[in-house]
Amino acid sequence: MNFWLTTHWPNLLDSTDAHHRDIYLQDGKERYGVEIDDDDKVLFYESKSGDAPLVKGADGRERLVRRKRGAEGIVTVADVAGPLEERAKAEAIEKYRGGKTRYWRWKAPTKNEFSNGFVSRADLLRVTDQSPNYNMFGYGDGHSGLKKITADQYEELLAIFKRNPARLPLAPKGRKPPKGHWTEGGGEGPEHLTLKNYVAANPAAVFGEAGVRTHAVEFPFGTCDRADIILKDHVGRGIGVEIEVAQRDGQLDGLLQAIKYRHMLAVLLGQRFDETRAALIAYTLSDTIKGLCERYEVRWIEVDRRDVATWSARQPRGATL
Repeated sequence: MNFWLTTHWPNLLDSTDAHHRDIYLQDGKERYGVEIDDDDKVLFYESKSGDAPLVKGADGRERLVRRKRGAEGIVTVADVAGPLEERAKAEAIEKYRGGKTRYWRWKAPTKNEFSNGFVSRADLLRVTDQSPNYNMFGYGDGHSGLKKITADQYEELLAIFKRNPARLPLAPKGRKPPKGHWTEGGGEGPEHLTLKNYVAANPAAVFGEAGVRTHAVEFPFGTCDRADIILKDHVGRGIGVEIEVAQRDGQLDGLLQAIKYRHMLAVLLGQRFDETRAALIAYTLSDTIKGLCERYEVRWIEVDRRDVATWSARQPRGATL
């Protein structure tokens, strides 16, 4: 796995995108990104300003679109979704005021963008052992705007990013419903309980994803809903998990619960809907349920009963999480 730091200009004034996405390299700079690969990690540094492009409107006329004021720091973290790919020339060439053009010929797509954090330029320069007076102009290998950093540098910058959320959580430990209100739960069978405890004790192994950890078990939302498990991934994105023993065709309750947990969790953690995730975990899921999970962006995972039985047999009697 590789770790990257790339620079982006601020988003355009009329953009509604909360994130920075994709790694871009100009024509002739592609050699600096040949090692980019799926599931690499990337940090996006937003400069204070950038060239304003000429954008063609529906009427065919070009207009100058200015950029927002930049943060001068790392504002987005993401995973890489694939290696460099060549862009269509008509899309890749940008024109700017004064007749200047740039040919952004190469792009590596990203996924799982998360922007609820910040690393100042001063902290970035300190962690990467650069002069504290460096303004980040011409950053990167060959002035490409892209540089590979070490795993230790990435982890230190990520830790700073997570300590400085742009949006503070409203209730990171959940909210209890008013007294006397009915709540979910009560009637949990032994199979469900054992599977839930197994997932909570082994979240990274179940997800096949390093850095996933358990944030809470039986997480209350204050609406009489309780998520079986809340996880957080390596950058702090919340994951609402619904545990089921099995889900056959027509059994939509697990899918619906996972979707509901994801969106309520976003509010309580102060994250955007696209910064949280949902998962449905069971011993068996029908192909129809799997297809619906994929359509509605719910991660589905089938767990091997034998793994759970082996783990459970090693636990002290009466142990729970």
